[in-house]
Amino acid sequence: VARRDARSLGSHPRVEVRILAMQILGAIGGAPQVGTLTGLYKRETHPKVRAAIVTSLAALGGQSALSTLRPYLQDPDERVVANAIQGLHDANNIEAVTYLKPLVSHRNRRIRANTILNLFGLGDLKMIGEVTRMVESKDAKDQASGLWALGAMGEDLRLSSLEERSMLVSALTDYHRKVLDSSTASGARLLANVAQLKPAAPAAPP
Repeated sequence: VARRDARSLGSHPRVEVRILAMQILGAIGGAPQVGTLTGLYKRETHPKVRAAIVTSLAALGGQSALSTLRPYLQDPDERVVANAIQGLHDANNIEAVTYLKPLVSHRNRRIRANTILNLFGLGDLKMIGEVTRMVESKDAKDQASGLWALGAMGEDLRLSSLEERSMLVSALTDYHRKVLDSSTASGARLLANVAQLKPAAPAAPP
């Protein structure tokens, strides 16, 4: 009954009601809602409602979110694209990297910030440099988006989050190992150089 009522409200004249209906369908859960929401998206024209539909699809997607959300990564509405990327974050699917990489340099700052967060969560530590560029931007809005992404990256580093992000853990472990190996190699070279030093000649008597 709730699903039928929410679906019927998908054609309500008020935007706020349609958005609420999309959220209800996402909260109900279950595979049937994916088809329902996809059909509603094709008929919907208001950008806020379309974005709400994508958010609900992301909540329903789970591990299959990539196949569900991939078409929306090319949507002309940047709000829809940003919501699709945000939905992929919880899916934690390494296959998403191919589709996310081109969006790192997107003109829309929210899309960039969401993409940086996603790729970092998937173990791409180069995203630390990307988020640093946003935070250090002269554009105040870029800075704000960068700070949001930085805070969200910090959340991914919480122990409870790391338990679900094996690719990020693996990347951090590899980085730590490289740092240790580099330090060990540098120390060995230093000791070798010291060993080759000739002792200074004794000072001549006065």
